[in-house]
Amino acid sequence: MSEDFAMPLMAKAIAGLGGLIGGAAFMVFYKPRNVWDAAVRSGLSTTAAIIGCSPLLEWAQYPIGTDNVLAASAVIGFASWSILSFVAKILMNIQDEKVQLKLPEFLIRKK
Repeated sequence: MSEDFAMPLMAKAIAGLGGLIGGAAFMVFYKPRNVWDAAVRSGLSTTAAIIGCSPLLEWAQYPIGTDNVLAASAVIGFASWSILSFVAKILMNIQDEKVQLKLPEFLIRKK
């Protein structure tokens, strides 16, 4: 591999690892409902960390090094997991309210 290709690829791999670590750290505070929930949120937090790590480091004016990439992506993974948990709670509360309001059957999601 050439040096021009290997360095960004390694930064993205480290960012993905950091996002996974950040998402896993938030699992201590808010446990997922099942394996599918954990897999989806982990995938989204890892993706958010891969995409958002470089812009965050440029915005904060930090050099792109291994430790900076890992720390920034862990923060992004932690934040994205918490945002996804917050949105899931809101959607579950909205669905509970729909059930209590006795909406028509075609609007209620069947389990």
